[in-house]
Amino acid sequence: MNGLLLIAEQSRTEVLNNIKSGYEKAYKVFGVRKTGEEYPLRLEAKNIPYKGKNVRVVEFRDITESRQVEEERERLINELEAKNAELERFTYTVSHDLKSPLITINGFVGILKRDIEQSNQEGASTAVARIEKAAIHMVELLDDLLEFSRIGRLENEYENIAMSDLAVEVEELLHGLLSASSASLEIQANMPVVYGDRLRLQEVVQNLVENAIKFVPQGTAPHIRVGYDADCGKGFFYVEDNGIGVCSQYHDRIFELFEQLNPTLGGTGIGLALVKRIVQHHGGSIWVEEAKQDGGARFCFSLLIREDSPAS
Repeated sequence: MNGLLLIAEQSRTEVLNNIKSGYEKAYKVFGVRKTGEEYPLRLEAKNIPYKGKNVRVVEFRDITESRQVEEERERLINELEAKNAELERFTYTVSHDLKSPLITINGFVGILKRDIEQSNQEGASTAVARIEKAAIHMVELLDDLLEFSRIGRLENEYENIAMSDLAVEVEELLHGLLSASSASLEIQANMPVVYGDRLRLQEVVQNLVENAIKFVPQGTAPHIRVGYDADCGKGFFYVEDNGIGVCSQYHDRIFELFEQLNPTLGGTGIGLALVKRIVQHHGGSIWVEEAKQDGGARFCFSLLIREDSPAS
């Protein structure tokens, strides 16, 4: 029974039961090294008659490496399945949403022909304006899709990024929009330093701030806060607003391609999907919750923090 000393405590009952039953097929258990470290082990036993007795011969095989290969294989399969599912959704939504402006253009081309034939100048001008609007929307869709496809393929050099400084850069970029909307932007000082693609992470903050300006009740001046929450030692950045908020049933859906909860406010429905993809490519995650102040929404995203960062 001294061989049981090579078996981890969690597997000893199974091994003892197999000894008692004379089980001869290979099976997997956990072994234990002299250091106390547990590792995956493959056992295969044979019951051999010897000098009138039944002798049990057991082969021990360390399968740590093969286990790692198997786990990596499973990870790659799961990743491939997720990417295939994403590609299917992408193909469907692209074919659906790109058809919409084309249908509009085609319809108004017919109206334009009729108005020209009838010398209806006012009707022709309206048709041209609608065709132009649909064409511009399609160009925006294609530009955003191209940008979306580049995430993970085309990258800028990674660098240390002080997130407070990056938020100030976004504030400067959006100065005109903030002024025109009478919006106030509050930026927390000394947020942690992260390592990543500055331009891509700038896109994340800029997109979230632009949404915060856009989705406010009519007559309300947007108040936006960009900060860092070190709650429970698992910190995350956030962009919080006093806007209309997001119903809980849409918390996951809004990060999908072409999802627009209010299409009348413009946009292509790709912005938050782009943000999600950038954050995930940086090893983080993104979610939305109810704002802590003023109602509205709080978009939270985690990134890998530099260990030597002052706020880490």
